[in-house]
Amino acid sequence: DSIDREVLDVSAELKGNEKAFKGVLAIVGLDLETMSSLKMNNNDIPALWAKELAVGLSKNHFLVHLDLSGNAFAADGMKALAQGLKDKSLQSLLLTGNDLGAEGAKVAMDIKTRILKVANNKFRSEGAQAVA
Repeated sequence: DSIDREVLDVSAELKGNEKAFKGVLAIVGLDLETMSSLKMNNNDIPALWAKELAVGLSKNHFLVHLDLSGNAFAADGMKALAQGLKDKSLQSLLLTGNDLGAEGAKVAMDIKTRILKVANNKFRSEGAQAVA
């Protein structure tokens, strides 16, 4: 079966299901020309999974919209994702509600994107200054 989707939406479908997550990783790493948007919001993705996702994202050169809101990868996961996205120029990156903290906020600010949403991430004043 070939996969021909502009938007791959697995929102709230992967919670705690590592096997399903690995399947999505395989698709993300295929560098599909037609997959310009990936929605993986509300999946409680931990830092370890974020590190694996970063590897797949690094191989995909067509992605322009990435929604990872409502996961749980915190600063460690954000660092890994930033590595996977370092050579990308996204139109939008949604990271709302990931417990990034000040450290993760600073890392998120280094990712090239037109729109960056980072609300509800427990920044405190140091993190708020990083995204200001």
